Amino acid sequence: MNDYLKIRTQDGLVYFDKFEKKKLTYFKNEHGNIVLNIYLSADSEERTESEYKALEKSLNETLHPEVDECWLELRLFYTDLKALEELNNTIITIEKGYEINIEKDSAAHYGIWRPRELYNNDIRFEIKEGQFKLMWKATSDDVNYYNAMAKDCNMELECDLDILGFNTEAEYWQYEREQL
Repeated sequence: MNDYLKIRTQDGLVYFDKFEKKKLTYFKNEHGNIVLNIYLSADSEERTESEYKALEKSLNETLHPEVDECWLELRLFYTDLKALEELNNTIITIEKGYEINIEKDSAAHYGIWRPRELYNNDIRFEIKEGQFKLMWKATSDDVNYYNAMAKDCNMELECDLDILGFNTEAEYWQYEREQL
């Protein structure tokens, strides 16, 4: 499968097809429901001028000239899921990326130049041959424009996820501390 992240900005397409991390971690809360955290990080590869032009041509897009790395994170603190397999063919819609409230606690954001909230998140999961596939579309404010002329950035991501599960929240936080 071809993993990719596309973010269309006013200055061109931000495009990654190499990821350092593509990880879904989860644990069960005190009610037995699953809490999800998806974290991805990508670095742009060094491309020659001819590779750069060939990629622009194959994508039929102008690439943004100043993007080296990107991260993307989704945290779902509240779910009704009891088992990870219940994500198969599930669609999660989050209107605002920082929608912290009693009914649906979530955070969806990404960073290139600085962290930005993701709006209109449409997150889909599919399990094929034992592999979790993530398909995620969202929009964000353009980080380089601070006036009424700013257009939305549109994000599209498809990738297979590495899965890491924990039986308790304490085990999860112990793992996170060890990663620092």
